[in-house]
Amino acid sequence: MKFTRTLLTVSVLSTAQLVSAQGNKPDTLVQQLLETHYPDNQKALEAFNKGRNAEEAIRQCHFRNDKERDDKEEIIAGYCMDFIGEKMVDTAQGRRRYLFFSGENLNHAHAMSGLDSLFVFDSVNGRDWRLLTRKETDAMGGWGWGQATRSIQWLEIGPGLWAVMSKSGFRTGGETDSSARILYEDDGNIRHTAIPIAFNIHDDFCDPAVTDFCDNDWQDEAGAARELAESAALRGVLSVRRDLPPEAGFYPLQVTVDGYRGRKITDRRDNGAFVITPVQAFQRQPYLFHYDAAQQDYVMPTDFPIRFTTD
Repeated sequence: MKFTRTLLTVSVLSTAQLVSAQGNKPDTLVQQLLETHYPDNQKALEAFNKGRNAEEAIRQCHFRNDKERDDKEEIIAGYCMDFIGEKMVDTAQGRRRYLFFSGENLNHAHAMSGLDSLFVFDSVNGRDWRLLTRKETDAMGGWGWGQATRSIQWLEIGPGLWAVMSKSGFRTGGETDSSARILYEDDGNIRHTAIPIAFNIHDDFCDPAVTDFCDNDWQDEAGAARELAESAALRGVLSVRRDLPPEAGFYPLQVTVDGYRGRKITDRRDNGAFVITPVQAFQRQPYLFHYDAAQQDYVMPTDFPIRFTTD
C-alpha cells in the first residue's frame, strides 16, 4: 500500500514507547551524526528565524539542504534537523540502535513537507556501533506547511523487529485523511508502510431548521441527501497483535474502527429538522492487516471502511 496523503488518534500496545523532541539530550554518537550529516549553517538559521518571534526562533540549524530546489531556484532550501528519539534493543542478529531525526522545512507552504531521517546501527559488544543502514523520507508526523515530526512511537512489529511510527494527514476539499506511518528496518533495508486510520468528510452537517445560519452548498432536501450520502466520520485505533503468530516475521496489525460511513434522511421532526441515521455504523469493529512477503508490505482488508476519496 502506498499513500501519498496520510491520524487523529493512534494507540498501540504496551510495547510502544512514546517520545518527543523534548527531553532527548544528544550523546556523543548523536552529536557526531548531526555534525557530519547536518552541519550548522548560519544562512539557513537566518532564513528559518526570519519573521519569527523570540519564542519560535532557534539558536542553531543543523542543516540538510534540498539540492534540487537550491540549484533551480537559487535560494537556500532545506531543513533544520533535530534529534527526536532513539531505541536500543537486543535481537537475534545482535544489538540494534535506532536513531531518529526530523527537520522543519525552511519553506512553510501548505504542500511542503518536513524531512525524517532514520539511522540504524548494530553492535557486537554493545559499545562500538557500526552504521547498518539509513534512510531519509518526507516527514511522517506533519500536516503540510513544512512541519517536522515531533512525536514518535517505537513498537515491535515482529519478534525482534522494531519500527518507529508517527501520525500525519492532509486536509483538502472538506476531507481529512489520516494515517499511521511506519518506518522499520528489515534485513538491512529500511521500508515504509502507511495504514489509514481516520477519515472525515461532510461530518459537520448543518440543518437550517436547527441553526440560524448555515453556509451549505445544497439548497433543498435532495441536495442535503446527496451530501449526507457522501459523509463519513471514521476513527481507528491501531494495535500490534503479538498474540497471533508472525507472518514472514511480522505480527498482524489490527485497526479497530468506530464511526459511520454514509448517512440518510429517514424522517422530519415537527420543526422541520431532518432525522438522520447512518448507512453503515461501526462500533469497535476489528480489521486485521496481514504482512505480504512478496509485496514487502501490509495488505489492507478488502472490507476495510477507511478509504480516502482523494487517492
